[in-house]
Amino acid sequence: MTQVATVAEFLAGNSLISQEERHLKVRALDAVELVLLCVCGLLLFTFTCTVLLDVLTRTLGAPWLWLQEATLIAFVWGLFLGAAVALRRNEHIYLTSVTTSMAGRRRLAMETFNSLVMIGITVTVAVTGFRVFQQGFGNLLPVTGLPLAYLTGAVPVFAVLSAVFAVERLVKGWRTGFEGATHDPREQALRAAELDGPVS
Repeated sequence: MTQVATVAEFLAGNSLISQEERHLKVRALDAVELVLLCVCGLLLFTFTCTVLLDVLTRTLGAPWLWLQEATLIAFVWGLFLGAAVALRRNEHIYLTSVTTSMAGRRRLAMETFNSLVMIGITVTVAVTGFRVFQQGFGNLLPVTGLPLAYLTGAVPVFAVLSAVFAVERLVKGWRTGFEGATHDPREQALRAAELDGPVS
């Protein structure tokens, strides 16, 4: 009889979880990253289907106007949740030429500065985004009549997740050091190829 794998075993063997900077990640947050990736995939699928149906119903002369709002909600949530995942994977816009050339205390200081700036930005976005989210209950989407908060709720969720991921990177970096972390996809690919063995 086959045993069901535990969440930890599943995540350990799952290639969806980014491994490039394992030493800067808390394993407990791998499940959050995996859930976010799955939700982003579902939102992308929803976005694609609603656009297709919108075009199809308009072509047939019987448009379903609510599809535009569903498309917008799926797009906004997918965008913000995807940005949070990109932050955890360190695949967001990042100035790397300076930090990757540093080592020791200089690297620690620069990475700490970068992380503190990111945390400051995300906390500001979370506070402001939550205010906008609350105000969204007083405004309705024109076709469906849903509160605008269904759309604006993505902003504080993104900011809180991003702040958690930035703190995770900062704390782990202080404990294990930032050396070995790379932000360049080409360098990451080369390192992965070296770990897998010679390319034939």
